[in-house]
Amino acid sequence: MPKVDASKYRWACVGPATAKAMEEHGIHPEFVGDGNNPEKVAAEFSSRIGNEAILFPSSSLSKKTIINALPPDIEAHYTAVYKNALIRKKIEVAHIYYFTSPSNVEAFHLENSIPASATVWAIGTITEKSLREIYPNREILVPDKSLISELVRSVNLAR
Repeated sequence: MPKVDASKYRWACVGPATAKAMEEHGIHPEFVGDGNNPEKVAAEFSSRIGNEAILFPSSSLSKKTIINALPPDIEAHYTAVYKNALIRKKIEVAHIYYFTSPSNVEAFHLENSIPASATVWAIGTITEKSLREIYPNREILVPDKSLISELVRSVNLAR
């Protein structure tokens, strides 16, 4: 991964989990999106940041959705700060499938498919889009930010 001179940028991130990881390394993002809808995050971000250079840390498999949705006059850059690996693994059939990223969708489908009777959850619109490329007519549930904790609680109760 190329090195970036981070001192010339303000920092931003897609959601609170990334913000927490950044803060654990002494980096305080000036903008934290809600992580669920990249187009909305891009609109909120562009209304706050102005013309300053901004850096988004991301995974090596990032779709760069936010940066691609920003107006061209905003100098925004991604830098991969960790690598993702797609792991082939056959898993047991389940009643609920919960995908948190497009790379989760891609890795899952290397060895698996979702049964017609299963419930499918996607965290964020980009993950939903990845699932719709494979299952265009399937119901895919996309919780809003406030429902994510409720989803986790309901999955834990079902165990």
